[in-house]
Amino acid sequence: MAPRTATSVAPQAVVVHDLGAQKSSGIVTPIHHKKHSHHANMTAKQARQAIVSAARDGYLRSVQQLLQKTGPSVLVLRGSTLLHVAAEDNQVSVALFMMQFISPNAVNADGNTPAHLAARRGHTQVLSMLLRDPFLDITKRDRSGYTFKQWLCVPLFDAVLKWDNVKIKDLLSVGADPDLDAGGVVGGALVRELQVTTARQLARALGRDQQIAPMFGKISAAKPPTSGDSGKVDPSATLEGRSATLRQLPMGSLRLQVAPSEAVAGGHDVYQTNDSSPGYVCVLNYGAFQDRPDLHLGGSEADAHNVASVFSKMGYTGHTHFSLTADQTRQELTRLRDMQEVRQAACLVFVISSHGTSRQQFLTSDMQLLHTQWVLDLFKDSQCPHLKDKPKVFLWDLCHGQYRENHIQSDAAPQHGRLDEPLRDVVCVHSSSGGFTNYTFTRDGTPFTKALCRTLAHHAHHKDFDELYRTFLAEYCKLAPGVVPTLTNIGFSKRFFFNPRPEANA
Repeated sequence: MAPRTATSVAPQAVVVHDLGAQKSSGIVTPIHHKKHSHHANMTAKQARQAIVSAARDGYLRSVQQLLQKTGPSVLVLRGSTLLHVAAEDNQVSVALFMMQFISPNAVNADGNTPAHLAARRGHTQVLSMLLRDPFLDITKRDRSGYTFKQWLCVPLFDAVLKWDNVKIKDLLSVGADPDLDAGGVVGGALVRELQVTTARQLARALGRDQQIAPMFGKISAAKPPTSGDSGKVDPSATLEGRSATLRQLPMGSLRLQVAPSEAVAGGHDVYQTNDSSPGYVCVLNYGAFQDRPDLHLGGSEADAHNVASVFSKMGYTGHTHFSLTADQTRQELTRLRDMQEVRQAACLVFVISSHGTSRQQFLTSDMQLLHTQWVLDLFKDSQCPHLKDKPKVFLWDLCHGQYRENHIQSDAAPQHGRLDEPLRDVVCVHSSSGGFTNYTFTRDGTPFTKALCRTLAHHAHHKDFDELYRTFLAEYCKLAPGVVPTLTNIGFSKRFFFNPRPEANA
């Protein structure tokens, strides 16, 4: 019987015990694969147990048949998915099949992705397959703060100790770095006695000097490409993105005064605020584009200055970034997650302006398209735990229709329908619901940003986000008749107040 598609399987997640642990302890005898032929007579619980056992043992046909009864959302102990199970046990065919239904970025209760588990075990075949998925986020960290690449040091150290040339080459091919400091993940008496922290140092300590150069090379092994790199040459050397704090920018042309909050709203249904750090703002402004002067957005800098000016007066901290490349954008957002300012902030606000497409992508200065979903995914709870339960607001001012989408290099479109860690406490506002919305730029910037700044300056001190959005709509319709913005609520479950600080205008 053919397996169902991702849209036809049951979405409910159900938890079963870790049969692998039970099997090793002798508590339970796992269901043998020959019994998988009697799927029709199984109870739901038996089917869930059977599919975990089949995935662990690599019986693909049984997994395919049982999936129609259980759905793909079966979870084992600690919240691991069937893809985690297959990756940890090096079941390549099962893992490849389950990737149709489960994102490679799905995390368990320990923050481990399937790549983390495969890396720790040194399962290079499964890991190589996971790395080929264009949506794999190689920057994902577990709850200990380690990426899959750092966990690769564990099998790499073991292979160096045994000087298993084949295994070393396999590990290097999936991104193991012989020069990466592995002190956090690798221990043991031998390593402590030799006082080494990298695989290269270990090889030298073991007297493998003659083999090091041809095996490890003169520099670290090449990094696996990030999603969207596709082997392209990084053009950042010819483009100069620049950044500044909000307060370093000149005052915006709108010259708005911000009304301060007289009282801070509270309660179980309100996101908590922080008087010392009400929020952090990241402005990503793309106004110039490589070799395409026809796409220049003349009012974009005015927008950035107005946004920075208003949020500074509200007491918010943050940075504004102008005309970054795709790689610079990735690096900046990844760095932002660990910033102390972000850790202390009561909320996170993004204002992103550029050209956009109907496929929810935005254009960077090197003519690359990044997905809006990719940005959102960076701030899931497992990847940004210090922002857990805090509001995250994304304001997208994207101009549609000024260029032909098929002439722009792009990351592959995201695959929908695969199980993944959900987003929480996120709200998005897009300047348009799609179609052709080519703004007329003035020295004051776009209608979206002007309406946003005026709404925040005049009403953020006493209205919550829902009320502000309705006020913003009225202002926006005056400035851009016929353009319809959209609001998307993704687990934004409480009332949110920007709470401008009283001393902000001092």
